[in-house]
Amino acid sequence: WMREVARVAASLSSDDRGADVTLLSPVGKGAFGTVYRGVWRNLNVAVKMVRIQGETGGAARSTVPQQQQQRAVMEAAVAMSVMHPNVVATYHYDILQLPTSAGTGASSQEAAAAAGNTQGSAAEEAPTWQLRLVQEFCEASLHDALRSRTLHDPESGRPVLPAIIAILQHIVHGMEYLHSK
Repeated sequence: WMREVARVAASLSSDDRGADVTLLSPVGKGAFGTVYRGVWRNLNVAVKMVRIQGETGGAARSTVPQQQQQRAVMEAAVAMSVMHPNVVATYHYDILQLPTSAGTGASSQEAAAAAGNTQGSAAEEAPTWQLRLVQEFCEASLHDALRSRTLHDPESGRPVLPAIIAILQHIVHGMEYLHSK
C-alpha cells in the first residue's frame, strides 16, 4: 500500500502547481486532518491536510489504519474527478513525504508537529506522508446560516421558505451529481 502512495507521490512531484500554497489560519480539525484557510494562485482556498503514517516494517502497525489511508487517497482522486456548481471544487492535491528525524536536524516530534500530530514520538521512524487538498473556500456554511437565523425574516422571525427551498434544491442537485459518479 505505501509503495502505491510513494508511486503516486513521485508522479506528482514533477508537478509544482501546488507549491505556491500559503497557509493562513486553521478553520477546523477533524479525525482525518486539519483544514486551513489559505491562498493559492491568488484565490482564497481551503487546504485540507491529512497525515498518513506508514508502517515501520516491524511488528508496529500504522498509527492511521490502512482503511483511513485508502480513504484519504480516494478522496483526493474523487475530488479531482468531479466538477459541479453545487459541489465544492478541488483545484489541486499533493502527496508529500514529510522529513524524518534522520538527516534533517528535526526531531520526530517536530516532524510530527509539522504534519499536524502533536503526539509524535522519538521512536517513530516509519515514512510519514501528507495529503494536501486545495479546495474552494466557502465563506459560510449552512450551519452558519441556520445558527445566525439568516434564513428567517428579520421582522416576523418566520423562515423564508423560498430561500430554504432553493438551498435544498442546490443540495439535492449536488448529491444527485455525486451519486451518479
